[in-house]
Amino acid sequence: MGEPMQAHGLEHEDYWGYFSQYAFGDANPSDFPQLENIGRQVVKKLAGSPLAAKTVGGALKLKLEENHWRAVCGSKLWQIEQKEDDIISALRLSYEHLPDYLKQCFVYFALFPKKYHLRGDVLIQMWRAHGFLNTQTPDEIAYRYINDLLQLSFIEKVANQDDCYVVHDLLHDFAESVSNGEHFRIEDDFHVCIPRNVRHLYVSASNISKVYMGLVEFKELKKNLRSLIICKAEEGASYEGIATSNFNHVLEHTLQELRGLRVLVLRNPDGILPDNMDHLEHLRYLNIHESRSFINVPKSLFNLHHLHGLDLQIHQGRIMKKKLQEGLSMLTQLRYLKAPKEIISGIELIGRLTSLEELEEYKVKSDMKHGICQLKELNELKGMLTIKNLQNVSSREESSEARLIKKENLNKLTLWWNHVKQSSTNTDHEGVFEGLRPNPNLRGLCVRGYMGIKSPSWLSCEYLSNIHSIELLFCNQWKTLPPFGSLPFLRILKISHLTTLEMIDAGFYGDAEVVFPSLEELLFEGMNQWKGWSSIGHSQQVFPRLRNICIKKCNQLMGPLPLPAFNQIKISVSDKINSCESENTADVNTSSSVQLSLDRLGLLFGSLKTSSLATVHMLDISSNYLEAFNKDQEEWLQQLTSVKELHFTDCPELTSLPYSMIHLTSLESLYIEKCPNLESLTQIALPLSLKKLSVIRCSKTFSQLCSGINTSNKNTIHQLIVREAIGNPTKRRRTS
Repeated sequence: MGEPMQAHGLEHEDYWGYFSQYAFGDANPSDFPQLENIGRQVVKKLAGSPLAAKTVGGALKLKLEENHWRAVCGSKLWQIEQKEDDIISALRLSYEHLPDYLKQCFVYFALFPKKYHLRGDVLIQMWRAHGFLNTQTPDEIAYRYINDLLQLSFIEKVANQDDCYVVHDLLHDFAESVSNGEHFRIEDDFHVCIPRNVRHLYVSASNISKVYMGLVEFKELKKNLRSLIICKAEEGASYEGIATSNFNHVLEHTLQELRGLRVLVLRNPDGILPDNMDHLEHLRYLNIHESRSFINVPKSLFNLHHLHGLDLQIHQGRIMKKKLQEGLSMLTQLRYLKAPKEIISGIELIGRLTSLEELEEYKVKSDMKHGICQLKELNELKGMLTIKNLQNVSSREESSEARLIKKENLNKLTLWWNHVKQSSTNTDHEGVFEGLRPNPNLRGLCVRGYMGIKSPSWLSCEYLSNIHSIELLFCNQWKTLPPFGSLPFLRILKISHLTTLEMIDAGFYGDAEVVFPSLEELLFEGMNQWKGWSSIGHSQQVFPRLRNICIKKCNQLMGPLPLPAFNQIKISVSDKINSCESENTADVNTSSSVQLSLDRLGLLFGSLKTSSLATVHMLDISSNYLEAFNKDQEEWLQQLTSVKELHFTDCPELTSLPYSMIHLTSLESLYIEKCPNLESLTQIALPLSLKKLSVIRCSKTFSQLCSGINTSNKNTIHQLIVREAIGNPTKRRRTS
């Protein structure tokens, strides 16, 4: 980020409008005439700076009260002598009105170089390590601190990066001045003396020796230093401070002097931890990143019993992986753990980590150290949890020891059975599934590889009233679906490769008056034996919010599908190799238009009831096998009396267009692409309603025929596009 945009070119009222956005927020300035008068006085002091407008405006917005605004406007800080375009006084004034807990959080950014991108989760761990946050403060509250700084314009979000933040250069300079040496950096080729009052130190790896020499010279540093961030040297930087080969030797001696350290970050490809770390008993957050040399784990690492945050982004070897999995459970205060999934998923006795908040994946084994019982006390888990190898759990009594019902903060749960050739005959798969009942707060559930026939009793509205998405994948023995239709907030339902399921019966809908009241996406795939789908009861309303239904690789299913009457249906049929994909339903048109995606022409012509054909507004056909429409298909097409768009895309065998198109009296657009065997246009008649014809990458003969269509008559085609004819140069002709 460069210097702030100067507002010298803006009229005073334009700058006032910009300032008032931050000072009043959603409130109307005209509703606060006294505050508006005071605000206009403040604006005169801001030197036309947008940055000052944002920060001072944010300080005023904290209280829309006259006393507060007069205190800001009349502050002595405005009286500090400054240049005409200097905004330091404005920034200091905004800072002084920050709550104390936000001041220390903001100043901590001074520790890092300008334009340094800080992840929110890492920032929170550092703040917590220094006591800026209470140890027990949940991350949801901690993120309020970040959001407050964002709202007050002291930090900014990094574009195109989730949960990543940066400070404007001028605010960074200001944070450094406020820090007064407590936050300090030693960067490459930077010859400085370390201030005696420094508490947080950022240093490039090539300058680590300067830190050690400073510790030897000033005893205050040993006592006061709380943060040590060691980053890799920039390319081309001088290594006068220390040779790379000696880095770890000097690091070991440096750390021996720092018994009060709370935060240690090692981002150096050649960095490793010393064998003896017992003296770092106050360490709260440890981050080892990008280290190629970290191939051995010091046993003393597992003696850091106050460590609550550990981030190991390292190149793992077999021996190191084993040692970490054996020892990490000794760090019983850990609540934040980032490491390769292969390490975390196999931690022995992970149940000791009762404060752990994230466990993306856990692999169950038959032994007690890796048993499902280890999940019993991990009730602080949040976000996503995948439990793998559930074939190693033998009974309901064993699976219920996981106590998933106690994990109130989990959003998504994946239950994963791996199929084995010799599945134990002693395993009660249905009982195991029954014992894995989650908390009612769960939003997403995925079941993969379940080996039982029946559904658990808790897959119902009574127990999963808040569920938003459900996926059933590769459950080859599951034959009867539960009453998903009764789930009030279910938005996405995907059922894939339930290879023995033959019938979806009325039990699928449940007994509510409105069935699937919130469902927006319904996806079926790979259901080899699925033959029938029961209709809904006459007294029930079904799928009032459905926007996308996809059926692929269900070769025995015949229509019509039990779909209700929709205002508009868009149909896409493609026999290409593809899968059903969930769409971002937040971007779907909120009208009653429904997208129906199929992969078989046979299912297409029987998918809808006759009464629903008139609601089809768009049809897109892509087929490797379609040559021409037969009589029955022509009659089917003729009933699409409301279709406005018709697409033939990538149909290499298609030799003729359907004759019944002339009866499609609502058709406005015909799109034909990559249909190289289409040669003739003489035997078909286009409907008079057609306004646009697009022919792309078709044969030279067919393209020339289409190019000759008369577009001058106002009752015929108004827009004609013919291009990329095979063997022809690109042609494009458009008239209106």
